Amino acid sequence: MVLLHSVVKPPQTLEELSQSLTLYDTLQNNLSKTEAQIMPIHDQFEILKKYEVVVEESVLQTLDSLNKAWLSFQQSLIDSESMLKKSKEKFKTSLIHTAEEFKKKSRSLLEEFGDNGPFSSSVGCEPALEQIGTFRNMMDTLKEEENSIRSGLGMFKIEQPSSKELQTLEKDLDSVQLVWEATKEWDQNWSEWKSGRFLTLQTELMENTAQGLYRRLSRLSRELKDKNWEVLETARMRIDQFKRTLPLIVDLRNPALRERHWTQVKQEIQRPFDQDGEDFTLERIVELGLDQYVEKISEISTAATKELFIEQALENISRTWEETLLDIVPYKDKGHHRLRGTDEVFQALEDNQVSLSTMKASPFVKAFEQDVDRWERCLSHILEVIETILTVQRQWLYLENIFMGEDIRKQLPQESAEFDEVNISWKTIMDRLNKDNNALRGTHHPGLLEKLGEMNQVLEGIQKSLDMYLETKRHIFPRFYFLSNDDLLEILGQSRNPEAVQPHLKKCFDNIKSLKIQKIGASSKSEAGGMFSAEGEYVEFTHPVLLEGPVEAWLCDIERTMRWTLKELLRNCRLGLKKMSSKRDKWVKEWAGQVLITSSQIQWTTDVTKSLVTAKERADKKYLKVMKKKQVSMLNKYSDAIRGNLTKILRLKLVALITVEVHARDVIDKMLKSGCMDASSFEWLSQLRFYWDKDADDCLIRQTNTHFQYGYEYLGNSGRLVITPLTDR
Repeated sequence: MVLLHSVVKPPQTLEELSQSLTLYDTLQNNLSKTEAQIMPIHDQFEILKKYEVVVEESVLQTLDSLNKAWLSFQQSLIDSESMLKKSKEKFKTSLIHTAEEFKKKSRSLLEEFGDNGPFSSSVGCEPALEQIGTFRNMMDTLKEEENSIRSGLGMFKIEQPSSKELQTLEKDLDSVQLVWEATKEWDQNWSEWKSGRFLTLQTELMENTAQGLYRRLSRLSRELKDKNWEVLETARMRIDQFKRTLPLIVDLRNPALRERHWTQVKQEIQRPFDQDGEDFTLERIVELGLDQYVEKISEISTAATKELFIEQALENISRTWEETLLDIVPYKDKGHHRLRGTDEVFQALEDNQVSLSTMKASPFVKAFEQDVDRWERCLSHILEVIETILTVQRQWLYLENIFMGEDIRKQLPQESAEFDEVNISWKTIMDRLNKDNNALRGTHHPGLLEKLGEMNQVLEGIQKSLDMYLETKRHIFPRFYFLSNDDLLEILGQSRNPEAVQPHLKKCFDNIKSLKIQKIGASSKSEAGGMFSAEGEYVEFTHPVLLEGPVEAWLCDIERTMRWTLKELLRNCRLGLKKMSSKRDKWVKEWAGQVLITSSQIQWTTDVTKSLVTAKERADKKYLKVMKKKQVSMLNKYSDAIRGNLTKILRLKLVALITVEVHARDVIDKMLKSGCMDASSFEWLSQLRFYWDKDADDCLIRQTNTHFQYGYEYLGNSGRLVITPLTDR
């Protein structure tokens, strides 16, 4: 009944109307279901009555009034329906009227915002944002009213579209609020920047902030291009103006600026200021009118940046030479030192000199001309000193080994004294460099370069005297020209020790490897009794050579004795061949290889000449043929001998002899084929021919129209190349 009372009672508000209509629909929908429950109740009580179940009187009274109440309930629903229809019409009419009034208020608020909104920059940030807040509150109130109206009309199935005026107003409020918020942010930053100490400004942050705000306002300007809001364009123009002056700020905040550059700026604007003072702010810069000299200040700042590169490069050079060290190491065990590696120093010199040349070519070097010139002189001095040290060291190392020998010191006493003085100075210089091996400080010791130059001149003079001394030795014994200065000095330094000279004999003579040196009786004197070849062949001198006095003198004696001995051996060997011409295999064993071959060639030349003369006189080739048979027979004997059990030396002699004799046979065969039967024919004259000249008592060698004496240079038992038509030339 309570629910029914709620439905029957006329609604006073839309909310009550909505509740009543909802309740009515619920009761109406449940009507048949409720009616279906009444009959089962009566049936249940009839069953109770049938079985005489006692029921309270009040319950029976309620049962009796059930049908009457049900009819009353149905009638009340019919009355409620009529009443609710009337109420709906009344509320609908009221809502439609309210909606019209709402549209007028929305339109009025939008117009008021358009007329009185904060669109001018003169309003100020705080008042503008307060005004925007007021309009936003009014708009929110209207939006609540709109939601209420739309909800009420929805009950009557009437659709109410959202207010375009409120949507437009909300969009404009959001946009203008963004503009003023950006303006406020800019004002706050600008206020902080203009009053802050200029040298503490962070230009990168300023640039990023200005760029970000400008992009935001530019985007709003494009979106609101139809609005023509003065505040928007003013804010954009302010930031754009700041952006145009930002390069000036960046230039003035350039860390490369030095006092000389600020002086240039002051001279340009003709006004004094203290760039390091607390009052030097962005606002002060504007007051000074520096923005009117943007291009000139930019030129000064750019030059400062370029000059900074030069300044840093000079600092790097200075730092390099604070760290660069000379590689000084001990030399031998006498307390001396020497300069070892210079690659690192020379690389640093080269790199720094290139850097300085690049600086000098720069138009921004003027402020550093003195420093650049000073470093150029400094590096040139370092280079000159190190090169001079290396030159002196090279000569000192060479001469130090030489003047250690007592013999050389006796031969060159003045030069030895001069070297001793240089040696003392050199030790002093290198000891000092060893204690402080910094390349810059070490090479700039007062008077060092001059002292090194004097030492170099002295060493050059000593070297020249030494060369002249060696030249006199070479003039006495020309074979010394075959030796290097080092080898010759070693020989001269060991002139009292003939054994020490032995290793160098092979360089002076063709094949004297060593001498047979022996003591003379009980004295300390030595003499050479013969010579050994590299193959081990030994040749006894005709008379011993005394190895006493200057080495070049007794080497000359060795040379003369070598020639005389070989000449005597050749004379005797030739005579021995004549006596043992039919027993050459025995003859070979008795003589040295060189004189064997030469004697054989002399004999062959004599025999062939006789055969040619006889052949010409008798016009018969058989004499040459007989000569060939004789040659072949001799070769057969040599061939048989070489197959035997021979010593190494004998085998070498036979091989060399056979090589020459085979060539001799080939020459005879060639003349036979060409029909040569005259000792004056070119075929014979073109051959290398050996003669023993009785008048000169010497061996002569002839070929065509030339002739020369045999040299008697000891060749030992060296091998012979096979002689072919090509090698015979």
